[in-house]
Amino acid sequence: MKKLLTLVLAACLLLSAFPFTAAAADGDRSGVTGTCTWNYDAQEKELTIGGAGETDYYSFDEPAPWHELDVRKLTVEDGVVRIRSGAFIGLKIESVVIPPSVLTIGMIAFADCQSLKAVTFSEGLEEINGGAFMNCAALERIDLPESMKRIGPFAFENCSALETVSVPDTLESIGVAIFDNTKWFENLPKGAVYLGSILYTFKGNMPEGYTLTIRKGTRGVAAGALGGAPTQKEHLTRLVIPDSVTTIGENAFYACVNLSAVRVPAGVTALDERCFGFNYDPETDGNVALDGFVICGAENSAAQTYAADFGFTFVRAGDADGNGVVNVADVTAIQRQAAEIEDVRYPIAADNDQNGKVEIGDATLALQYLAEFTSTL
Repeated sequence: MKKLLTLVLAACLLLSAFPFTAAAADGDRSGVTGTCTWNYDAQEKELTIGGAGETDYYSFDEPAPWHELDVRKLTVEDGVVRIRSGAFIGLKIESVVIPPSVLTIGMIAFADCQSLKAVTFSEGLEEINGGAFMNCAALERIDLPESMKRIGPFAFENCSALETVSVPDTLESIGVAIFDNTKWFENLPKGAVYLGSILYTFKGNMPEGYTLTIRKGTRGVAAGALGGAPTQKEHLTRLVIPDSVTTIGENAFYACVNLSAVRVPAGVTALDERCFGFNYDPETDGNVALDGFVICGAENSAAQTYAADFGFTFVRAGDADGNGVVNVADVTAIQRQAAEIEDVRYPIAADNDQNGKVEIGDATLALQYLAEFTSTL
């Protein structure tokens, strides 16, 4: 008996050396997460994230300390700047307000919140990362603020009830499949799909010999816009990019195997990896450059750099004969093709008005450029 008593006393002393947190049913729980604080009110079943700064990083394998608690309400106080990855995975909340102080919502931050019906995004939010709200099957609408700049891949994937989507023209980049398996996407007509001023994807199958003319005012093309879409993209043979576009994302036109040449405006400053001219090679299980792919653009431009980086032929806009300069000889070459005497070497460079034909009007535009009436072709 004395020995047993000694063991019990030793166990009590050992437990007293560590802080003890009561079960949720017995009261509140609280602690620190990153540079913020957290508090759980068991009676109200409410989790509050407060303080200033950012939460810690969590995941499906290593969830937050409140993951096993019966959280039905979530309050994120003004002052929190970043909600980091996995913070609120699988909570049974029905709504949440993202305060104006929050700049970033991390990857899978609200993933699998199956009861989440409404999210209020406040002005100030700039970035929603990959999978942030994926599998939130009850979410019905999103209205993103004017401050929003970036949405990561799969951000709202499998939000099957999501029917209303409002995004601002301030968006700078968006990832692949962010609205896959949503009512919003299902209800869209077939054709090019835009989010704000970004070409997001193409819905449905392309007809043979298809020309995709990106609408004027578009500022960017999303990563994987066609590269990740089941669109019979091999039917794309011509692409018209307006002067307003500045960025084209990674794999945007991947596997568009019959798109043999692209004319890139001088204002495009970023061409991400494999945005043009690449296909999948099953033999090597890797990427392969398309034979004979031609990029046309301005001298010392992102287009020229992209061509040099990946070994593609580069030709200057207007350089119909491909000799490296734009001069009267190119005007003559365009006129000769327009008169059906002789074809130009590079139609993509000769088609200065980008209407798909080499005509006298293209020669006129080249003359205006040579006379310095216009600064670019």
